[in-house]
Amino acid sequence: MLLTAALPAAAQAAPAGLDPPLAGQWLGGLAVVLVLIVLSLWLLQRLSRWHAPAGGQLRVLGGLSLGGRERLLVVEVGQTQLVLGVAPGRVQTLHVLEGEARLERAAGSFGQQLKHMLTQRGEER
Repeated sequence: MLLTAALPAAAQAAPAGLDPPLAGQWLGGLAVVLVLIVLSLWLLQRLSRWHAPAGGQLRVLGGLSLGGRERLLVVEVGQTQLVLGVAPGRVQTLHVLEGEARLERAAGSFGQQLKHMLTQRGEER
């Protein structure tokens, strides 16, 4: 009883809900954080364009998903084409394509090219 008499009348009349100045500060802070995140992502994207991988000599010619996290990639580095097995934490060279086994970019989809290469390799053995 003594405690309620000591509180100002305005504090007793205010509903126990959201305080508008506090909500405005919270929303303003949230907006600032979101703007900083968007600005950081944009800046990161702009800076990453300056560094072309291997001076433009590195290209991924195609890829094939082998499972949930495993992929098969054909990468061209200069004049060499590599067939790579990629898994989490591991990249392994499976084969180096040379001569007529090299893949051409316009010769169909990656899956068709890989199937053709594997059937040719099987016939050679």
